[in-house]
Amino acid sequence: INYIKEIVRRDVNDGIIDRVSLIGLSVGDHPGFRDLMEFLIRDLKINVSVPSLRIDTLDSDSLKLIANGGQRVLTIAPESSERLRRALGKGFTDDRIIDLAVKAMELGFTHLKLYFMVGLPGETIDDIKSIINLLLRLRNAGVKFSLSVNPWVPKPHTPLQWLPMAPEEIIKQRTKMLRDVQAYIEFSAYDALDAKVQALLSLGDRDVANVILEASLTSMNRGSWRRLLVKYNDLLTRYVYTQKPLNEKLPWGHVRIPGANEQLLRGLLMKYAKEVGVRICA
Repeated sequence: INYIKEIVRRDVNDGIIDRVSLIGLSVGDHPGFRDLMEFLIRDLKINVSVPSLRIDTLDSDSLKLIANGGQRVLTIAPESSERLRRALGKGFTDDRIIDLAVKAMELGFTHLKLYFMVGLPGETIDDIKSIINLLLRLRNAGVKFSLSVNPWVPKPHTPLQWLPMAPEEIIKQRTKMLRDVQAYIEFSAYDALDAKVQALLSLGDRDVANVILEASLTSMNRGSWRRLLVKYNDLLTRYVYTQKPLNEKLPWGHVRIPGANEQLLRGLLMKYAKEVGVRICA
């Protein structure tokens, strides 16, 4: 933190910068976050912006600091329904989100950016209805927000890496349900086709190299990708839409990631599956 302070102070004094952005996976969790924010805002008197923040660790004092830093849009990721959040280990409630959003508006934030996922394993229509209820409650509380909806894409070295991605029609249906609420000031969604491509490239083995090679020889527009996914539908089915048995060697199994050993990931997977009612292949 002290090193960052020195760098910023130098560049401010030299007239190089008049604002900074703090980038990290969860900058609000850093023990020096408040100290750094107070230094930048009160001592250097510059504007500060921060990325998406964890709802469960964001409090009134942090909100005030961010508002004092000149930021006027607060980005948070409720992700899904309370039920699925709890299964993912994120236990904050809808009430907590409402309280945080109302407080942000009182502090001068113009609106919130909300990020949700659809297609999580074990997700039901009731989960989507729960999200809709939250969005309507926010609107009724006078909170303005933009809404971003993204398909869940399984990724290596995560607890849900063994589980299949939701079919494209499910993703489109549930994205449309959220779009139709129209309680937002702006809506965006990650394209279901792009999500399929992302999943195949993330989860595939060496045989997916053929897809990459052929894609490089095309214009790589939507039509090109659709034709490739039809041609290589067997790979799409195998790697993206089929649950992987726990005893099966994964394409990325030889890669070691600190803190993401397979035993730990399996334990988290089983806990999640039990809570949401997903059957796991042995």
